[in-house]
Amino acid sequence: MSNEDTGWRPGGPSGPGRQDPAGSHSGAKSTSDNAKEAISDAAHTVSDSAKDAAQSARDKAEEFAEHGKEAGANRIEGFAQVARNTADDLEKQSPEIAGYVRQAADGLERAASSVRGRSVGEFVDMVDDFARRQPAAFFGSAVLAGFVLSRFIKSRTVQSYANAGQDRSYGGAGARRGEQAGSRAMAEGLRQTGTETRYGSGGVGQTMPSTPSSIGEMP
Repeated sequence: MSNEDTGWRPGGPSGPGRQDPAGSHSGAKSTSDNAKEAISDAAHTVSDSAKDAAQSARDKAEEFAEHGKEAGANRIEGFAQVARNTADDLEKQSPEIAGYVRQAADGLERAASSVRGRSVGEFVDMVDDFARRQPAAFFGSAVLAGFVLSRFIKSRTVQSYANAGQDRSYGGAGARRGEQAGSRAMAEGLRQTGTETRYGSGGVGQTMPSTPSSIGEMP
């Protein structure tokens, strides 16, 4: 059978040796599109995971900050109470300073209430704004807080020493009472056994036998 009968030509338009540029370009484009789509999907997945992780971290940070805010408010109230106690101690010596310390205590209590009523971000912004607008007052508050703390520590130290000295004085008084009771018991025992304690030139606590007078005793 001839080539003309079959219509087949090696390398002809319909033969396997002929390459189709349009088909090759279409296949390459499809592969490129699939790769781009896979990369885009992976990028979206990574982005979503990062957003979820960031949100989780933000939620935990806010929760931790809320606990810290409550603890901070309690600490500020504690400082306010210390300031009031310090003002009471200074009232007789320095009433003017005591008045300033009481004002600081009032400010601390207001700050504690403000901390509880505001979010963490609002509180930080408020402190920064106060430090920028009134740096002298901010510095003075820090110095005053240090002064109050130093007075509190000093008063606690003095009180500890006073309590220790009081305990020692109680111990000394008890020892003296014990010695006196022992001396009385010894004197009573000597009296009952026929001896007497005489305090004279012979020395303190010298005991002499009692010699009752009898008939015929030599003068």
